[in-house]
Amino acid sequence: NSFCTRSMKLLSVKEGGETMQMISVNSSHIDSIGYENGTLYVRFSSGPTYVYSNVPEAVYAGLMSASSHGSYLARNVKGVYAYHRVG
Repeated sequence: NSFCTRSMKLLSVKEGGETMQMISVNSSHIDSIGYENGTLYVRFSSGPTYVYSNVPEAVYAGLMSASSHGSYLARNVKGVYAYHRVG
């Protein structure tokens, strides 16, 4: 499965400068994605990182396995879960 072959990054995306393990994805708009305890981290290729709250693990799994990460994010995450920008 391709999930295991993706490269990992450590990025300072949490408040207080803590690092979050992010997984690089093959997407024209999304650079990498991370998930921890119901919080979804999405770093866009243009630079900013958005943090989405209370995201079920099934939604994260769907995002990671989607053929288009950007389309899945637009349909299943944006406008559904509270978010804020961290960078």
